[in-house]
Amino acid sequence: MWPVADVSRRYKLAYEACDVMQAVYNKERCSNKALLSAKPLMECLSSFHSAVDEVTMTASKDALGWKSFAPGTGGDGNMQTETSFNPRELDRYTVRGSTSVTFAIRELKSIVEMCDKVHCGIAFSFDGPGSPIIFSAENMEEDLQLDLVLATLQGADGFQDQSQLDESVPPSQQPPGPTQPERSMRDGNVHLT
Repeated sequence: MWPVADVSRRYKLAYEACDVMQAVYNKERCSNKALLSAKPLMECLSSFHSAVDEVTMTASKDALGWKSFAPGTGGDGNMQTETSFNPRELDRYTVRGSTSVTFAIRELKSIVEMCDKVHCGIAFSFDGPGSPIIFSAENMEEDLQLDLVLATLQGADGFQDQSQLDESVPPSQQPPGPTQPERSMRDGNVHLT
């Protein structure tokens, strides 16, 4: 990295040996995309309580919203934090329909913080609940290119998004949603079953 005021930055990344998993995804085929710089996203994510493990991102024509619930705080036992970006605040924003995706916030915070340090934007590519969300960053000056693929919940109750269900068919006769990998959001691991 380029030194600033004769101070060079060096990052040490800790890693451990693990089994190789190949994520299968295609950013170009995702129907919803957004791009913004890391700084406003870092400010957005810092507004969430430290006890928050998951965040819900809602994309609509009017806004890109972020929402979370922190357990055990507030009068009713939960504290809700909600913030949003106007599409004019984003560098690029393409949404083909309103959708919400819920995913782990810890890994995203780490990547956003790193991207802020190397001054590059973050692109989101996603379809809907149960499909992965892909966060991408690229900075040619620093020779940096990364994709972070996170699993998403299938819906608020663990099933497919209710907006995708056919209202004319009773719930008992609707086909089951796609299978969801068993996962632990607290430690950030995804365990495929």
